[in-house]
Amino acid sequence: MVKYTQSYINFAFFIIFPLFFLYHVLVAKNYLPPFLGGYFTVMILVNLPFLIISTILLSGVKKNHITFIEILFFILLLYFFLISVVNFFFNPIPDKTLMLVHSIQGILFLFICYVLGKYIDIHNQFLKKIIIFTLIIFMLLIISNLNEYSMFDLSKKTNMNISYQGYARILTVLGFFSIAMIKNIKYSLAIFIVASVALFFNGARTEFVIFNLTGLMYYILLKPKLLFPLIVIFLSMLLFIIFNDSIQQFLLHNRLFELLLDRENSTSGNARLNTIILAVQTIQDYPLFGNYGSYIEVGGIGWYAHSIISAWVDLGLFGFLIYIFMFFLMFLYLIMHRNRKNTPEYKLFFLFYVFVFLAMLVSKNYSYMLFGFLVAFYSRSAYVK
Repeated sequence: MVKYTQSYINFAFFIIFPLFFLYHVLVAKNYLPPFLGGYFTVMILVNLPFLIISTILLSGVKKNHITFIEILFFILLLYFFLISVVNFFFNPIPDKTLMLVHSIQGILFLFICYVLGKYIDIHNQFLKKIIIFTLIIFMLLIISNLNEYSMFDLSKKTNMNISYQGYARILTVLGFFSIAMIKNIKYSLAIFIVASVALFFNGARTEFVIFNLTGLMYYILLKPKLLFPLIVIFLSMLLFIIFNDSIQQFLLHNRLFELLLDRENSTSGNARLNTIILAVQTIQDYPLFGNYGSYIEVGGIGWYAHSIISAWVDLGLFGFLIYIFMFFLMFLYLIMHRNRKNTPEYKLFFLFYVFVFLAMLVSKNYSYMLFGFLVAFYSRSAYVK
């Protein structure tokens, strides 16, 4: 029973993450009808009861320790749920039903990522090969479907509004799993480059930049001897671009490259800055309890602050402090237990910690689902043998 349950967890990971990408490509190519809608929420709901059962079975057989961080995580999810329900019934905000659905989705996504991270078999060699192979295939699909801005774009081929950030999330997760599960440093670097190229042409600016910063920190801090080779590789690539006119023209016409160089005229960057300003004003007016969903009146449900301070707006000071406290405790563990840096559990914890922390600092709100993976890999690293 344990063997089959473990296999299902591995399979569920593949269904929920890699198949999201593949499904939308097939729909865009007219090989499949969009019978699953946006796919992700549908797959979460379909797999949720089976993942709960699997969690109960595996936690009963395996001697899984519950860390203090996990206790805080569950308290946070419960508090998140209670705040959402209370405001649905007693707070006359616009689109309250949509806000409740959005909040419950966030809770489910966090929980599912936690369960998958907690119980997926990262030592399974077959799973490792499948993840790496899938990442390479996705990179090839991306560079073979570029639009006039040299970016991966299927929006003209399908009526579904799928954000490039959804694809970037899949690429980031597959990239981190591949990097951490590969022991050979040369192969690991090669896969890092594959994931970085895929993210570049996918066009998600924040994910691309933070993924590369995380990767560089990973290879330099966990493998200090790679500092010099990485500098040589970077300088070689820079010189190659400088002295190659065709490469220069190609990069200058890439929309992501333009966004990185021209942040002042970036509409998305300016919009995010405005949401931060609004969030700060809300916190100043409601410093203790925040003002749940107040941003809806200004710009709709998507006008939340793209930062961890969004927790203060929606969940109040208490919810915000739980996040800060969790990040602080995990940072202490990250620094004090580097002796475990060669284990895949610690590697995944390191990668997700740096990435999620930076992402929630400058780009993602408090319900960012990859935070669930972070908590799970902290727990696994804390008790790895």
